[in-house]
Amino acid sequence: MYMKKIFTIILAFAATTCLWAQVTTIPEHIPTGYAGEITFIFDPHAGDKGMIGATQCYAHMGLITSESNHGGDWKYIINEWREDSPKGQCYKEGDVWKLTINNMYDFFGCPTSTDIERIAMVFHDGSFGIRTGRAVNGSDIFVYIGEYYKKCGTNLFWEYNSTTHTISITGSGNMFDFEPGDTPWNHLYNQITHVSLSDGVTSIGDRAFDGCSELTSVTIPNSVTSIGEWAFYYCSSLTSITIPNSVTEVGGGIFYGCSHLESIVLSENITSLPSCDSDGRLRGFFEGCKSLTSVTIPNSITSIGEFAFSSLTSIIVGADNKTYDSRENCNAIIETASNTLIAGCQKTIIPNNVTSIGKWAFAYRSSLTSITIPNSVTSIGDGAFYGCSALDSIVWNAKNCADVSAIKDAPFDGITSQIKSFTFGE
Repeated sequence: MYMKKIFTIILAFAATTCLWAQVTTIPEHIPTGYAGEITFIFDPHAGDKGMIGATQCYAHMGLITSESNHGGDWKYIINEWREDSPKGQCYKEGDVWKLTINNMYDFFGCPTSTDIERIAMVFHDGSFGIRTGRAVNGSDIFVYIGEYYKKCGTNLFWEYNSTTHTISITGSGNMFDFEPGDTPWNHLYNQITHVSLSDGVTSIGDRAFDGCSELTSVTIPNSVTSIGEWAFYYCSSLTSITIPNSVTEVGGGIFYGCSHLESIVLSENITSLPSCDSDGRLRGFFEGCKSLTSVTIPNSITSIGEFAFSSLTSIIVGADNKTYDSRENCNAIIETASNTLIAGCQKTIIPNNVTSIGKWAFAYRSSLTSITIPNSVTSIGDGAFYGCSALDSIVWNAKNCADVSAIKDAPFDGITSQIKSFTFGE
């Protein structure tokens, strides 16, 4: 046990500590097992800025311990939400709010043997108030304790260079999986521009860089074998990325909302481009990648989830792929065995030997203006052209389609009113 000394946890910007933090501590690093007095400094002008103008401030606090199931599983919570408890009452000093406690184990009522990973907190302006202070993306605020301060995997550690705005991750093994707003660098989400993973890192965890809106480049070493769900979700400044051939598994939604992604090289050893559920709605692998116009599907791919693409003008399937093809330079992905077109794009020309157009095959292709359905097509899946906001001309040659009476319904659901030309051809 450390000698007792004054330990002040200050929630805010303090002149002697990191100027980018919403919540700072004095000392900046809280050691494991520390039992001294602590003071918090909270800057209401940082994070989500929800407490600007508040005339009183209370801290709703708890712990994330080794017994927590995830980053939102608080233990040893000191008070009820919006409780005007003296225990969590902060005092104003200049532009910041402060809170002083004598001993974190006594304060939270937990045994000294508790493995504390983080102190979790959200601020509010009392039981009759309307303001809350959270991290900039609306998540909980965390102060990391002891070895967890710079830890992002069992044997992985991270550092941030404020000059180059680079997160460097070193060590060996897998990265932790994270919940939304749960990463130790969450407070830097709008400052990180580069991520560098050292050789020895074997995975990128779920939501690792979720919402890092200024991230422009990522260096992934050949030691990485898997990338988790939503890993680069809404990294809207990311323009290009190479996934090395060492990667064999990727999660769903990892590039969802990467609106400036222009170029990607996929691993030749991944087998799936999965979709991922979000609030009951499937999100495609490249959905929302508005600047991505061309992609090459590796020979190894055997499964492609729904809504995989949204803005492509060119799709090429590897010549040796055994499951899919892009025959006759059609700019589409066709399931070879069934002759089903499962994904098209703005410049797709449907080959005459395609017999089926799959569910959601062209959904949300906002630049698609016209399409010709060949006479070989006998079925079209529901929502095949859903959300094609510019599609206004259709040539229908599919005289053997199983349900001609429904051609303007399910496949073209939501856009029938905008179709100016619907021509029956051959």
